[in-house]
Parts: sequence; C-alpha cells; structure tokens
Amino acid sequence: MKIILDELTRAGSIDWQKLLWLVVVMFLVGVFGSAYYRWIDIKRFNFLLNLDRYLPNILHQKLLSLSLGYHEKENTGNKIVKIRRGVDRLGKLLDNATWDFFPTAFQTIFTFIFILIIDWPLGLVFGASIPAYLLVTWRMNKIVGPWRDDSQRNYEKSAGIMGQSMINIHTVQSFAQERYEAKTHKNVLDTIFNLENKIWSKILNYNFTRNTILDVGRFLTLGFAVYQTARGVITAGSLVLFFTLSERVYSSVFRLSRIYDTIMDSAPAIKRLDSLMRTETDIKISGAPARHKVLGKIEFQNVSFAYIGEKRVLESVDFTINPGEFVALVGPSGAGKTTIVKLLYRHFDVTGGKILIDGMDLKKLDMRYYRKQLGIVTQDIDIFNDTISANIAYAKPDSKFEDIVRVAKVANAHDFIIKMKNGYDTMVGERGVKLSGGQKQRIGIARAILPNPKILVFDEATSSLDSESELMIQKSLLEIAKNRTIIVIAHRLSTIRRADTIFVFENGKLVERGTHKELTTNDGLYSRLHSLQVAGEVR
Repeated sequence: MKIILDELTRAGSIDWQKLLWLVVVMFLVGVFGSAYYRWIDIKRFNFLLNLDRYLPNILHQKLLSLSLGYHEKENTGNKIVKIRRGVDRLGKLLDNATWDFFPTAFQTIFTFIFILIIDWPLGLVFGASIPAYLLVTWRMNKIVGPWRDDSQRNYEKSAGIMGQSMINIHTVQSFAQERYEAKTHKNVLDTIFNLENKIWSKILNYNFTRNTILDVGRFLTLGFAVYQTARGVITAGSLVLFFTLSERVYSSVFRLSRIYDTIMDSAPAIKRLDSLMRTETDIKISGAPARHKVLGKIEFQNVSFAYIGEKRVLESVDFTINPGEFVALVGPSGAGKTTIVKLLYRHFDVTGGKILIDGMDLKKLDMRYYRKQLGIVTQDIDIFNDTISANIAYAKPDSKFEDIVRVAKVANAHDFIIKMKNGYDTMVGERGVKLSGGQKQRIGIARAILPNPKILVFDEATSSLDSESELMIQKSLLEIAKNRTIIVIAHRLSTIRRADTIFVFENGKLVERGTHKELTTNDGLYSRLHSLQVAGEVR
C-alpha cells in the first residue's frame, strides 16, 4: 500500500502496469491468507474435538484408579464439575495459546521491528506506551487471581450441593426440604455472583485505564509521524504504512492482553485439574504385582488401623480364616467390622501388622486380579440406572443369560423379577429408585455370587429383607458357601448360628471367638447381645 500511494503521489507519469501488478499481488496475498486461516480453523476444530473426546476419559480413568479414601473425602458433584470445567478451560487455554497467543505475539514483535527499521525514533515513541499497558494488565490479573480461585471452589461446591440433593431426592421430598436445598444452593450461587461481579468490576475499571494508555500512545505516535512527514523525513506513503502497522500492533497488543486475561481466568480450573492428575493413589503395590489365584485363606497378623488424623479403629487384631470356612464378625456399631472388610479389599492399607492371602502379603497382589476373585453384598447396594440383567451381570459383564437367571434364583430374586412388565430387561432408575430395599439387596446378592468368587462377604446383607426372604437366603447360603470362604457381618445373631467361627469385636479389638454354642455359654459380650435379642430388646 505504501508503494501504491507513493506511486500515485509522486511527480510525473504513473506506471499503471506496476500498480496493476501490485493490486494482483495484494489480491493473491489475501486469497493465500484466507486459505491459511481456513486451514487453521480446521486444525483448531479437530484439536478441540479430540481434546473433548480423550481428556475426560483419561481423567475418568484417573478418578477410578484413586483409592476409596480419596472418594470418601471428595463430593461427587465437585469431582464432576472439576473435570468438566477444567477440560473446558484447558481447551480454551490451549486453543488461545496455540492458535492466537503465539502467532499474534510473533506478528507483534516482527511488525515492531519493521517499524523501527522504517524510522527508529518514531518506533520508540510508538513503543513507549506498550510496557505501561502490559504492566497494568499483569497488575489487574494479580489482583483478581484469588477471587477467581474462590469462584472456582464455589462452582464446585454448587455442583456438589445440586448433585447431592438429586441423589438424595427421596429423602429431600420425604422431609419436605425442597426449599432448604434450593436456598442452600442459591446461597452458593449468590457467593459466585458477588465474586464474579467483583472480578468484572475490577477488570472493567482496568480496561478503561488500559484503553486510555493505548489512546495516549496513538495520539503521540500519530502526532510525531505527522511532524516527521512535514519535515520530509518520511513520505506520505510511509506515514500511511506506519499508521497502518502501528494500529495493527496496538490491536495485537490489545488482543494479547485479552488472551492473557482468558488464560489467567482459566488458571484456577486448570490448577485444580492438574492437582487431580498429580494425586497419587494411597494403594501401591510392593514390587511386581502378583496375579495370584485365591484359595480363600485369610490371615490378619497383629493388624492395626486408623483413618488419617483420627484415633485407631482397629488395634492388634489377630485371626485366621481357612479356605471354605463360614465365619461371622459380630459386635456393636463402630467396633471395626466393616473396616476389616475395607482392609480385606485393600481400599485402605493397614497402619500396623499385615494381611496375608493364602500366605502372600496382600500388598504384593495385583489388586484388579485379586478383587475379581472376591464378592461382596453390602447393606446399601449400589444400583446403576440400567436393566436388572445388566445390574446382576455387572460383576461379570460377559455372563450368559441363563447364568444370570440361575444366580437370581439362588438369591430369591427371580420371582419378583419375572413379575415385572419387562422382566430382566426392566430399567430400575438411578440408584434403583424403582426397587424396594429388599429387592435391591437380592439383586446385590445375585451380582456377588455370579463370578463364583473364592471369598464372599455379606455386610448386613439381609438387614432389609423380610423374615421369609431372610430365611430363604440363609438356606441359599448353604449352597453358596460350597468351596468358598464366607464372611458374614451381622447384627441379627440368628443369621450366623451355623458359622464355623464367630469373631466378636468391641472398640476395635477382637475380644471373643468361637462357635455360637461356645459363645452363648460364656459370660461375654456375645452372650449378652444374644440374650438381649432373644428378649426382644435389640432387633
């Protein structure tokens, strides 16, 4: 454009052929630029699609690999929004940095150098305002940084509250606490609103300052350029070229500042995502993991355990369970029975002593391979929003339908399943809301025995069943118990009369052991619990 303008304004005849070639060149450059930006847009689109495809899956796998201890501390909604918001912000950051920030920064530096070559005094006047602009931008983001961190934490808290109220919707509505939940959620949203308002008020105030700095720079630059043109130091074409380039640089600097703002705005979510990725599981394998085929022998050798920052839950516990034995764990609530199961599954590591499986240290076993050989039925059964068949088959997804029906019959679940409209294909809703507590437990029992585990744990598994169903399950236990180790945790002592050994716990210590007959004849805790239940004082 400078050459065209100089050609048109110089004295003498105009070289129209030269001007035509210059116009053609400008046209070709424009076409090339359009093609280049189309290519860039395609690359950006593919990049963002692949990021959204792979990163959430990687993060989901990371969450699944973390120990139960991590998940018991973190709210489900928090974890979900941490991933979703983090992925969105990371995508925005990488997109801006790769396709905007670095190309724009390179273009700005190159153009500034070119301006200095044209007229270095003019270039220095032009560049004088840029450091002040960048300093104000840095200062603004430093001030609002902590507020952005607080906002991100409250976004996660908001998701956690909403998720919790939806997961527990039955309780919320049963106790008519809809308004309370809505108010609690609104309070967090109000906090987010105030923080965001505070952030954007500060940014808008600083934007006025930043724009004023650029306007002052434009005024000084244009004034000095006109002065240099009047003195004949530069031509009119050079003036137009310089003004065009200076505006491009100012626009680029403005754009870079906005990209930097976006990057800093994304930083809190990305830092929390990075923190998740850097979190290591508490459960680590000692040496090469051993893929051991479990026989069913369990040894607790002087085992002690305490949750972080809390008093001991178990203290110096010693016992041995031989393959094929049916044992029971009994004791008051909080005695440590369920903790023993968590340690057996190695959801937590012991803080003292060791656990042996068939004589092998549990810490040396391949956890995934080991856990596939265990089965568990808990008091609160986890049911997925899927069919009954899929829920039973969850422990062994490749199971044949006839095997699913077989274990459903053993668990006394088949009769109620076939009475449903869609039978085994019935969708049960989130967390099994369409099923009763007893129905969920029977599906849980069927699921646990489907993969034919060598160690099977019943943690209050019959607590929600009616007396008739409980009796049927107890009879089924005789068949289930063949060729496997059975561990039953129960408050109803009637369910464990046939146990080979009963271990009695109190305050984290193993205080008694023996058969039902032996323990009822002793004047100990088990005898007292049994007497109370017989008398009907404890159910």
